[in-house]
Amino acid sequence: MAMPVLAAEPGGLAPLTKLQLSVVQWNPVVGQYQKLDAVSGEITVGPDRSITVPLVGKLPVQDGDVDKIAAIIAERIKSRIGLVDLPEVTLDIAEYPPIYVIGDVTKSGEYPFRPDMTVLQALALGGGPLQPTADQNGERTKLLGALQAGEGDMLRSLAHIARFQAELSGANSITYPPELSAAAKNSQVAEIMAQEELVFRSRIEATKRQEASFEELKTLLLAEIDVLQQKAGNLETAITSKEKELDGVKTLVDQGIATVTRRTDLETALTSLRADRLDNITATMRAKQSLSEAQRNLAAVQDQQKTDASAQLQAEQAKLEQLRNTQTTSRLLLIGLPPDAAPATSDPALDFVIIRQKAGGGTEQFVADETSQLVPGDVVKVLSAEKPQQSAQAPSDSSTM
Repeated sequence: MAMPVLAAEPGGLAPLTKLQLSVVQWNPVVGQYQKLDAVSGEITVGPDRSITVPLVGKLPVQDGDVDKIAAIIAERIKSRIGLVDLPEVTLDIAEYPPIYVIGDVTKSGEYPFRPDMTVLQALALGGGPLQPTADQNGERTKLLGALQAGEGDMLRSLAHIARFQAELSGANSITYPPELSAAAKNSQVAEIMAQEELVFRSRIEATKRQEASFEELKTLLLAEIDVLQQKAGNLETAITSKEKELDGVKTLVDQGIATVTRRTDLETALTSLRADRLDNITATMRAKQSLSEAQRNLAAVQDQQKTDASAQLQAEQAKLEQLRNTQTTSRLLLIGLPPDAAPATSDPALDFVIIRQKAGGGTEQFVADETSQLVPGDVVKVLSAEKPQQSAQAPSDSSTM
């Protein structure tokens, strides 16, 4: 079957694209803009072409319009935290996923992507057509070593992801994927899993200690409030009694039966009791305020754990995707190494094939020429038209380890 010609560039932001988010809010009290650090920062586009933003949640980025995405983020932040005005939100592309140049080139490998990059520019990044002095055996050995090291990195990344998912779900144990659980007897895998279990238990215990501290503080504050309320009842009883006694003494003083000094003493005692009542009211309000703060801090501890785990999970998933892409590229590079290096008498005629990740998963191949434009994540395979080429099929699923 003939290979299709290059299709139109797919829309949206490619997975692993790094975005820089900045959110600022006008503070009329101090008369200046203040940055919301809890929301701002670097965001990586996930494998499903979406991003996750604190306070906002998950957003699709298929259309690739960063200004439109920034406007949605601003609206959601305003609604979530009850702002009067929209915050100032800027979203910029900080880094594109790289492209890969393989085949009959001087230097196969991974290279930074630039907008409007063409196949000819990618060929230049790869050092031009392959020269006969290329050290094929050395490059093959290097690629094999990179593949072996990448396998270990992927196992560790899978273990990290399993731990973050367990923390997010509030599970009491880590559920490992089949790639790890099926190889638990392997010494390397067993060591990785043991390290993750240790970290998992330590983080759970640290969170429990913080929660227990705030729960204990809540109990003490509730007891203090109860005592203060009992004292308030006693003070009200004493004040009522003194007021009745004072009314009676005033009548006796008017009749000349009691002395003015007696009335003055009662008025002083009543004033003191009323002052004690105000102090008690203030102490009760302060204790209730401290109780509310303790409850907020307790909730913040629980929310912070999930926020941290969510951010770490997203970063680790992006890292795993990049590792898998690197492994796929290394395998393609091994396939693309020419079997020999015969002296060339002139610049060889070249054919180009672009291997591109599909939005729904897997890859597809297209025939291209020097002017064909690339998108982030493309693999450019350069083929010499002067010698027979082996068909290098790209894996249909880049998630294969």
